[in-house]
Amino acid sequence: MSKSPRLLLAILALAAALIPAASASAAPNMEVAVQDDAVLLQQRYFDRNQAYDLLRPMNATRVRFNAIWVTMNGAQASQKTRPATPTYDFRAMDSAIATARARGLKVLLTITGPAPAWANGKRQRGNPFRPNAKEYAKFVRAVVKRYKGQVDTYALWNEPNHAAWLAPVKEQGKLYRELFLAGSKAVRSADKKAKVLIGETAPFARKKTTATPPLQFLRDVTCATPRYTRAKRTCKPLVADGYAHHPYDFDRAPTKAIPGADNVSIATLGRLTTALDKLKAANLLKDRKGRALNVWLTEYGYFARKGANGKVFSESTRAKYLRQAFEIAQKNPRVVSMLQFLIVDKGDQTGPFNTAIVNDGGTPKATYNALVSWSRGAVARGQIRAAR
Repeated sequence: MSKSPRLLLAILALAAALIPAASASAAPNMEVAVQDDAVLLQQRYFDRNQAYDLLRPMNATRVRFNAIWVTMNGAQASQKTRPATPTYDFRAMDSAIATARARGLKVLLTITGPAPAWANGKRQRGNPFRPNAKEYAKFVRAVVKRYKGQVDTYALWNEPNHAAWLAPVKEQGKLYRELFLAGSKAVRSADKKAKVLIGETAPFARKKTTATPPLQFLRDVTCATPRYTRAKRTCKPLVADGYAHHPYDFDRAPTKAIPGADNVSIATLGRLTTALDKLKAANLLKDRKGRALNVWLTEYGYFARKGANGKVFSESTRAKYLRQAFEIAQKNPRVVSMLQFLIVDKGDQTGPFNTAIVNDGGTPKATYNALVSWSRGAVARGQIRAAR
């Protein structure tokens, strides 16, 4: 062999060694996931079995539920003093998880606040103000012990960088670090095999008083400087099995970047993976094998109706944009899962945050048909996991 081929092989070997470990270990086939708690968990409207029949053509292989602390605590949640023995109503969740598993779907359970009155700083039912991390850990442990062997992945809190879920805004990073440390320890103690996701962050901050931009929030949680170096010697590295994020941008095409360097929409996922790489390099956030975290996109969609603070595109445009967003996610080797948020459009009963893709009677919208068409092609190309 001549020197030139040997030199080329050496260069290629060096290049391969420099590829980030997390990219090499990312899931080879992205999951398609779905969430619609009103239908699949609470069964407030629409037939749950009919809804699951609609998921199969989408090749959905995972469903997400929110285990909301204040809701599951029932009547006790209004008490201002801690009950001697906090109790939780698991009946709806038991049924939802059993049904999902019987349909062959994996479950992501987001264990989140708001907290009961006795476990938050305002002593008001469902107030997001300064939830008690120690009491949250006890709730987490109760949930994980109950679903050990049934749920393989847990995320800790929902949109902790938004004031509706965690307050005050100026303390969100500190508060969430405490919640995550306590909650992840509780998960590990109850089920060592379960994955633990950090984040579940909202994609942007419209106002400084309502949210913290996700990358700024991530730096605050990990004690990082604006350059992603260690800000405090006392901050130990955080360990998680993935980073969960909601990459919405309701007003733009998924190919257009959302303004603000610390905001992260589907078009700017590179900002997030770059931040995660830097945090791993600084030994501030890593997975259990010491690698940079991969990404779980655990909510996405475009508004079907007016109500929330976002633009409503035509159904044909929604369909186009939704398909493009799933294509963008699939092409990113760090994305493990991409979730369509909401299935059934029940009008006002769905609430102001309505990103549904099926009409109330079960008739598919163009958005649903677009996802079905894309998923079939993606399965055929070996790009996503097929439904069982």
